[in-house]
Amino acid sequence: MKKTVSRIWQSLLKANLVIMTIGSLLFFQLSINAGEGIIVAGVVETSILDKGEISSVKIDTRSEIDEVYYVVLNAAGKKLGQEMHGTWVEVIGSVYNEDGKNWVEVKRFEKVDFVE
Repeated sequence: MKKTVSRIWQSLLKANLVIMTIGSLLFFQLSINAGEGIIVAGVVETSILDKGEISSVKIDTRSEIDEVYYVVLNAAGKKLGQEMHGTWVEVIGSVYNEDGKNWVEVKRFEKVDFVE
């Protein structure tokens, strides 16, 4: 009986160690991906004031749920709006929701072919 209990505990400890190791590896991988940012793909829509200044930039994913991301107008966001209006892009950046709107702070972007 004592040997059986000992073997059960050893098996549980080994299983726990394996689970913790796998969990740590997954957490580490997720941390790496989170550092890169999230990819948002869609068509850039830029609104410009009469003076030529950009007033807003949006990325319309053109998905079935009609998801739109508003772009933070920092230097990268303004560059996206100036260079890519009407173009399909992939944007890597930080995404958050504020006042019911999805926002993306652009880290980098590139033109892509039509995304389905």
